[in-house]
Amino acid sequence: AAYITLCMDAVNAACERASRVGIKMYQWHHELDLPDGFQQAFPEVLNSFGDVEVTHPKIKDFLENKIRDFFAAYPLMDGIVLTLHETKVPLLKLKDQKLGKVERVKYVTQILFETCKALGKELIVRPFASIEEAYVLMTQAYEQISPDMPVMDKWTQFDWSLTAPHNQFFNQVQNNPLFIETDIFGEFFGKGRLPLMLKEHIKEKIEYCEKFSPAGYVSRVDRGVRHPFGEVNEVNINIMNAYLNNEDVDSAIEAFFSEKYPNAAKEVMALMERTEHILKKIIYLKG
Repeated sequence: AAYITLCMDAVNAACERASRVGIKMYQWHHELDLPDGFQQAFPEVLNSFGDVEVTHPKIKDFLENKIRDFFAAYPLMDGIVLTLHETKVPLLKLKDQKLGKVERVKYVTQILFETCKALGKELIVRPFASIEEAYVLMTQAYEQISPDMPVMDKWTQFDWSLTAPHNQFFNQVQNNPLFIETDIFGEFFGKGRLPLMLKEHIKEKIEYCEKFSPAGYVSRVDRGVRHPFGEVNEVNINIMNAYLNNEDVDSAIEAFFSEKYPNAAKEVMALMERTEHILKKIIYLKG
């Protein structure tokens, strides 16, 4: 209990500090993620196949109250980023449901959207689907809920990679604001343990993503308690910032190394310029 209180106090202190300087804070969230023992405590939520029936009133009650309880505990949190995959109860794979897949996604997402809205909070949704059929049905559901609800998705079509194709599904996001989710840390290609400067990778991806007129970008900069701040890989944050603000990228890179390594700026920069190519050869032996 003491540790939980410590964590809650730390998160609330971070939210307060962020709020003072105009930074919004969101909780990363997955549904359906029922707690252990839920189905045993409430067997009436199960259908004849043994799967959870998502339209059961107890599911709706649980989802609404979980969101209310969360924002009561973290009142300065601005909203939730919702993923409907990688969950204990896989929404799209459930059998014998009363609702089809589009209506199922709409039903669950709308419960969370309306609960957040009633509390003055924002819901951002992530399709996070590598199969086009799933992507299309999810974006259809999102459009029906609200054209103002932001959709956020990765700039690679599959999970993070330096060689995976661009996200070909962005054109399915027709009426909702689109946020591009980027990885400038190397979550699945080094996890921040290897020196990496992504000048060409970031340029290539932004040039592609800009075709879809995104409302903004969000960049992953940590993995498993590691982060680039204070390390050589922090240069990628400067690179991303320069591209987004139409600043000279080479000047931003030179300024970073000159400030951080004043006695060896040119040497360190020369080493880092090769790291993207080197890492591709290390992680992806066949390119």
